[in-house]
Amino acid sequence: MHVFGKFARSLSLAVCATALALFAGSQAPAQTQAEAPAPKAETSKPAKKKAAKKPAKKLPVEAFGQLDFFDKPRLSPSGDYIAAMMATNGIQQINILPLAANSPQKRVQLGVPEETRVRWLRWVNDDYVLAGVTSLITFGRGGNEAYVSRLISISRETGDVKRLMWNLKGQNAADVIWTPSDGSNEILMTGQGSIYSNEEEFWPTVYRVNVATGRNTRVKKGVKNVLDWGADENGNLRFGIVSRDRSGSQQVLYRSEGQNAFSTIQRTDMREFEFADLPFMFVPGTDNGLYIEDNEDGKGVIKEINLRTRENVAVRHELEDTDIVGVFRSYDDKSILGLRADDKDNPIRWLDENIAAAQKFLDEAVKGADPRIVAFNRDRTRMLVKLVTPRNPGLYYIYDAPYQQLSKLAAVNEAIGNKSLAKPKYVTYKARDGLEIEGVLTLPKGREAKNLPLVMMPHGGPWSYDSLRYHYWAQFLANRGYAVMQPNFRGSTGYGREFMTKGFGQMGLAMQDDVTDGITYLAEQGIIDSKRVCIVGASYGGYSAMWGVVKDPDLYRCSISIAGVSNVRKDVNDFGESLLSRTFSAQWKKMSNDFNAISPARFVEQIKAPMLLIHGKRDDRVDYKQSTRMEKRMREAGKDVEILILPEADHNFLRQDDRIALLSAMEKFLMKHNPPD
Repeated sequence: MHVFGKFARSLSLAVCATALALFAGSQAPAQTQAEAPAPKAETSKPAKKKAAKKPAKKLPVEAFGQLDFFDKPRLSPSGDYIAAMMATNGIQQINILPLAANSPQKRVQLGVPEETRVRWLRWVNDDYVLAGVTSLITFGRGGNEAYVSRLISISRETGDVKRLMWNLKGQNAADVIWTPSDGSNEILMTGQGSIYSNEEEFWPTVYRVNVATGRNTRVKKGVKNVLDWGADENGNLRFGIVSRDRSGSQQVLYRSEGQNAFSTIQRTDMREFEFADLPFMFVPGTDNGLYIEDNEDGKGVIKEINLRTRENVAVRHELEDTDIVGVFRSYDDKSILGLRADDKDNPIRWLDENIAAAQKFLDEAVKGADPRIVAFNRDRTRMLVKLVTPRNPGLYYIYDAPYQQLSKLAAVNEAIGNKSLAKPKYVTYKARDGLEIEGVLTLPKGREAKNLPLVMMPHGGPWSYDSLRYHYWAQFLANRGYAVMQPNFRGSTGYGREFMTKGFGQMGLAMQDDVTDGITYLAEQGIIDSKRVCIVGASYGGYSAMWGVVKDPDLYRCSISIAGVSNVRKDVNDFGESLLSRTFSAQWKKMSNDFNAISPARFVEQIKAPMLLIHGKRDDRVDYKQSTRMEKRMREAGKDVEILILPEADHNFLRQDDRIALLSAMEKFLMKHNPPD
């Protein structure tokens, strides 16, 4: 996802692997606890909740701000174990659990140092789990910060931790490009050996690494300008991606199965938002791969294409009613088990008979939520199911297909449990130039949809979009009595390239008007009171929250900018520390030909509404000084402004204390300037 701010891979970082003190000594002990058994299975169907007829009871801010109790779950190949991040008292730990209540296997818990984030978990086989970890490191005299990534393997049986390739002295060494499907212990991964781009070791090298012993062999030495490598389903290195900042170009290097030499098969221009087109699966024994591409009617289908000639060999899968946007693959990555469809009502189409039968059973057994199969074991007899609804953080279940048994595993958020919160819905409206805009509207539960106070919440990116899913900010505000609108303004992704490119040249102009026009639409429908509107957003949304009260000073009662950009030119100039600085700058220059003319910090005299600025001091994407400088300018201009700088918060507010502080400040400010009653 594209974001406002600095790119993590910097040209020169004065940091090395030895500075990354993760899982060291007593700081993060691995434990096996017999006294902490796995969760017991409950063979009950989720009860259907009746709609409340009274205004919703206010839940404590901590209920919305707490970290997910059960996060990033991964089912083992056999289906006998599960790995997940589990949180207690605001602190997440890596857990490996047996799913059988009477299993002799002990539960493994691994503490995570405060400065460290676990980005993902992945099983290699039934015995070892990989974890990709990052830590924000301060380097140089200027106090710059950047994330350093590393890889660890964890023994399911003993809880022992093995650091993989931690001797490398580059920034990134946690990119796993292949794991085996035969139960063996060797993976393919890449890692940088230097932080300096003028040294050969800077460019990622491919290694074959044993996750049990840590032993490794070099498969492919790094190649200048190749930042990414990829392998086929059998662990053969097949392609590399060349990214050149000076020209803004990308090239795909490819080699046939069993060959040594790579050759260029594709060139694209990143400045034009063109990126390398890669197959998601190779056809064994050929130069063919499977791609999701448009057919002659512009509909997304799965094609078999020859990588060297770009010849369309065959259409392998297509849907009559909609586009294919993704796939589900088998455990060995060699067959397609299901399709992701561009269909809000029916987004998953299973091709595998066993999974399709399981989905049918789940659909009939579960009412009031969408039961989604999110993982399955090797033979597809045991499945991890998440009950999904935009009104609840979600519940996880285990489904045993042979017995048609659905057993509760955990709630994502224990404080909310299975409570049904406010019900979001899609709405569409016409922008002032006739363009159709879709948004997500969340109305407070138990209140009549008439003359409600509104919080307008444009998303970040701006190359992103909001969908019908659980959003803890929106639900928190709806619980406090506000209607919340999340508009997918022009320039958003998720609606095709044409809609995305309509944002070119329109940052601060039509993109902002699309937000304003959503307010007009809701007021015309009688849903909201147009005199009781505040605008809240983060990252690009934070910029929009500031710019909204500049461009339409009489429209809003208040503005809350979270990690927002007040000086667009300064933020774009920050790309100078990035390896692809010219490319990223060229992309942003497509959004506006005059950054000064759309920077809120230059127009504070036009602002009438009170503003709250919230920023994390450890934000490596948008410099927190974007907020402090905006505060200074507003104070000098005699404007009503408040600021909250959280010393340990990052761009995404991943710490529980920071999330609670953010929501508390937001509520206090809104109650002061736009009370819901």
